[in-house]
Amino acid sequence: MTRSLTASRSLLDPGHPDVAHSLSGLGLVLQDAGRREEAIKLQEQALSLLVAVYGEEHPEVAHTLDKLGYALRLVGRYDEARLSHERALAILEACYSPGHGEVGMPLTNLGLVYQEIGDHDLAQEHQERAMGVFSAVFGPDHPHAQLGARRLGMARLLGGRVVEARELLESAVTGTERALGPGHPDVGRALLDLAAVHERLADMQAARECRSRAERILSAAYGPGALRGGGSPPCPREPVDACLLGRGSGMATHVGTSGWQYKDWRGVLYPEGVPQRLWLETYAETFPTVESNNAFYRLPSRETFEGWAERTPGDFVMAVKASRFLTHIKRMSDPEEPVERLMNAVAGLKDKLGPILLQLPPTLRADPAKLERCLACFPDGTRVAVEFRHVSWWTGEVRAVLEKRGAALCWADRLGRAQNPLWRTTTWGYVRLHEGRATPRPGYGEAALRSWARRVREAGWGESYVYFNNDPGGAAVRNAQRFAALV
Repeated sequence: MTRSLTASRSLLDPGHPDVAHSLSGLGLVLQDAGRREEAIKLQEQALSLLVAVYGEEHPEVAHTLDKLGYALRLVGRYDEARLSHERALAILEACYSPGHGEVGMPLTNLGLVYQEIGDHDLAQEHQERAMGVFSAVFGPDHPHAQLGARRLGMARLLGGRVVEARELLESAVTGTERALGPGHPDVGRALLDLAAVHERLADMQAARECRSRAERILSAAYGPGALRGGGSPPCPREPVDACLLGRGSGMATHVGTSGWQYKDWRGVLYPEGVPQRLWLETYAETFPTVESNNAFYRLPSRETFEGWAERTPGDFVMAVKASRFLTHIKRMSDPEEPVERLMNAVAGLKDKLGPILLQLPPTLRADPAKLERCLACFPDGTRVAVEFRHVSWWTGEVRAVLEKRGAALCWADRLGRAQNPLWRTTTWGYVRLHEGRATPRPGYGEAALRSWARRVREAGWGESYVYFNNDPGGAAVRNAQRFAALV
């Protein structure tokens, strides 16, 4: 991580937001290593850089405020921690909505501060609200929801509601096992919390059993003696928060390329001698998803989509770029017939259909009403991502339309720069990487790939789709393979 920070500072302008992200990431590493005062200084530096770039009221600022508040709580600076989390919460509620998934993290961390200072009513109130947000946005079986159950359970315990605490923590143990696997360290932490409940209920045998299971799990993860000195888990107390930043969350990230029929991929992805008619099968041996962009130029028949579905593995996913007739010729006017025709064709993919991408022309100015009418034409349950390419679209009204319709803002990159604000408008994400700056062009270098992998991990999505569109020379193939290893 230190090498990454040094590279970021040498390759980028010192005020570039990726430098701030590297500082914040290093802060988390130092925090995990117990070097908490140093971690606080790095989060403060990162915060100052992000405020200079984005201003005070930006989600990236809020996320760093929340990390800073967490670090401050660990050293007992509770008033500062509370103010930091409260500020993060206010920004995210203003940028999104009180029930948005992004709001859950500062809510639960603020609850921990109230728990530390002994205000158990406020601790329970915040943890209950956080658990509600996580469950509603990500689903009750998601690791976020299990963290919410754990923290609410401990708040209930400290607030004297012991039976409710036991029910929540028993549910959290089994839920975390399902979500992350029985050997995941977070299962061990949930077991320790449940042991504390059993001790309060004077069921010492159940408490010993929970601690014994926790010891085995945490020792396997961190080495012998993980429960040091009578029962404290490894520092930091809640490394499961990395899950909420995307690290180790079990989030499904589908990585592939935009298209697969490129002649210069022979020798890169397709071995010599493999006929072009077998390229899709060969592609699917390496990647779990593809973005079909030929539908943009000429919409294939339903039978063609059916054939593609038959030729790919059962868990393969195909995103489809909508026809230019809808986006560039009609410019989303009178969208009912073009959308119906599109959906009739892609129905041939059946359960292998991924998101539909609407890439709007760069000359199309914002028209929220037209956008909403178009999105409303898609059947319920259809995932639609929108790639805007005119700056007039970056308004709160447009964002509200996307959130209302459950559509994703497509995050796009060109030459190492995000082409849009990094709004999170729904529970899943869609990313397109068009062109990198590395040599040979148009590939992405290691620093850029790591930066985008971090953004995807930290987005808080339950599922995401990432496609490389820099096809010349097989750059997309190499970059997608490396990116998949990073996320």
